[in-house]
Amino acid sequence: MIIGEVSRKDATDAVMPACYDSVFGPDRDPTVDRGTPTGSPDTYWTVIANSPDTVRLVNKASQLMDHGEGRFRLLKELGLVRACWARGSKFTHSQHCKFLRKLDSSQEKIAGLRYWRHSEHYLSSG
Repeated sequence: MIIGEVSRKDATDAVMPACYDSVFGPDRDPTVDRGTPTGSPDTYWTVIANSPDTVRLVNKASQLMDHGEGRFRLLKELGLVRACWARGSKFTHSQHCKFLRKLDSSQEKIAGLRYWRHSEHYLSSG
C-alpha cells in the first residue's frame, strides 16, 4: 500500500498550514514546489500530514526534546543521526546532521556514528 502526499489545499486540519509554513516556507505547497529552503527533497511532512494527530505528536515530542540543553540535546541528536543512518532514512539523517553541526559537532564525529563502536570519537575508556 502506498500512502499519498497531502497538498496544502487538501490539508484541512489547522495544524498543517503552520507545519508547512515552518518547514517549507510561507504559503508554499510542498507537493507542487518541491523541497525545503535548504534544498532537501522532503516528502516526510507531506506524507505524515495524512494523520494530523501524528503531526501533533511529533511536534510535541520535538518541543520536549528541544527543550533540553547541552549534553541532553547532543545525545538526542547523536541517537537520531545513528538511528536514521541505520534505517536508511536519508532525509532525516541529513536534517539531524545539520542540527549536530549547529551544536558544534565535527564532521569526523558525525561520520563516526556510522561505525560508532569502532570510532575513536565514541570509544569508552572504561
